[in-house]
Amino acid sequence: VIHLPYDESKLPNGYHENDITTFTFDYTQKKWMSIAVDSINFKKKYVVFRALLGNGIDYINGVIKQPESPETNAFTPT
Repeated sequence: VIHLPYDESKLPNGYHENDITTFTFDYTQKKWMSIAVDSINFKKKYVVFRALLGNGIDYINGVIKQPESPETNAFTPT
């Protein structure tokens, strides 16, 4: 079990600690993948999750920020 700390002051405006997701880097696919979070300790400011097996595994906490508007910037019908 890993306790990965987070900094509440770095959360985007309008987002809360419940919006935090933990990610691990998949070196095969070359992208960050979200993993299951067991719990968040709001008092001590850390996320609890189970470690994946293997060496050289990187973890980060982050928030997926949704765009303000789902419209496209440029639309050209063909």
